[in-house]
Amino acid sequence: MLAFGNIEDHILSINPNIKIADFVAQVKGASSHYINHDLGKLLYWQDGYGCFSIGRSELEQVKAYVLNQKKHHSEKTILNELEEC
Repeated sequence: MLAFGNIEDHILSINPNIKIADFVAQVKGASSHYINHDLGKLLYWQDGYGCFSIGRSELEQVKAYVLNQKKHHSEKTILNELEEC
């Protein structure tokens, strides 16, 4: 993982040899188990997920976006519209 944003369900970058569906299933399963069983709280993940592919030349820009998501989410941009789909 290269960056984890201020919005709890937004992450950036996985090894290209890992199937995205397997990665998401592991993250959702492990985090749900930890929060529900170890912390005694309830966590319900929404169905589905979004995934975008980027080139190396875009990595730093996307990383900066992820690290500043609270600011971006407070503004109305096309990316917010995409994230709400």
